Amino acid sequence: MKKLIIPLLAVALAVVITVPAIAAEWAFYGSARMETYSVDISKEVSPTAYYPGNGLGYDDRHIRWKLQGNSRIGAKIKAGNIRGRFEYGTKVNLRILSGAWNFGAGELLVGRNYTPTSIRFSKQVFYADNNLKGFGSLFSRTDMIQIKLGGLSLALVKPETGDIDGLAGADYDTTLPTIEARYERSFDMIQAGIFGSYNRYDIVDATDKEYGIITHLVGLYGKTDIGPTTLSGMFYYGKNLGLRGQPIAADCTPNFNPADDDVDDNDGYGYALTLGCKINNMFTVEAGYGAVSFKDDVPGATDDKACSYYLQAVITLAKGIYLTPEIGILDYKEDSAGNDEGDVTYFGAQWKISF
Repeated sequence: MKKLIIPLLAVALAVVITVPAIAAEWAFYGSARMETYSVDISKEVSPTAYYPGNGLGYDDRHIRWKLQGNSRIGAKIKAGNIRGRFEYGTKVNLRILSGAWNFGAGELLVGRNYTPTSIRFSKQVFYADNNLKGFGSLFSRTDMIQIKLGGLSLALVKPETGDIDGLAGADYDTTLPTIEARYERSFDMIQAGIFGSYNRYDIVDATDKEYGIITHLVGLYGKTDIGPTTLSGMFYYGKNLGLRGQPIAADCTPNFNPADDDVDDNDGYGYALTLGCKINNMFTVEAGYGAVSFKDDVPGATDDKACSYYLQAVITLAKGIYLTPEIGILDYKEDSAGNDEGDVTYFGAQWKISF
């Protein structure tokens, strides 16, 4: 046996030495982003990690003067028909780690990256480059296997689970990954597409009883460039999107109904519009508006709405160096019971150096 292994190792070593290696091309990049804002938060706004000083029973005012959490460093790697990418944020936060193989007719991607339902045209910089996320735009970056064929993207995505209002799970059962898809076409000055997702899991209570939860989403978007002006918009409709694992500024989580021993769904929609104009190579201005509206399928419930709007100017000081003054409002309006949820008003600027 040993006599057989040695010649095989010699052959393998010879193959490694004689087969020409494909040189990988590495392109490192990074982006340091500072937020410098004056922020007014009404007392009704619920405290979050971004509004830690709130919830004290009175209005709050402070400045945010810190490195943004979405500052990053990473690299793009290419070797023949294979490409890869990784990206880390602050506090060693893994943002992206994926590899992709171009097999001629399409591309196979494996790892963590932006999924087909991540649709964001807005360039809103407040709230760590929020891009109207949760206020009409959609964001999704997670683990998946994705295949692209022309304008079609189809992905099997890590499923999300969680509690519903009125029922805490002792366990969660999943049998399939989340299915996401997008189809996009470009026509001269117009870019348009449709997208959707579907997920199902079971929430199991302390008595080992299962309740099926379904989350689905469908939407469309478009963008057009008319000279120096860019107009973009998107609209989506969904069910139980509070269990999707991504933020939405209104209550969109289903409710447990003990009288029927069943789950009451939550339905709603969101949309976002942006209008931008490039004045010259140094100045670009943009205005954006986004809104969401969701409603619990329970008697007496009303729509829980929220919206955000802003005006900004992107000033390119030099290649890779940007100053973006911005003023805007995040209005959480009223909850489904009619209670005021407050608003956030801000003005200031983002300072960004990309390298």
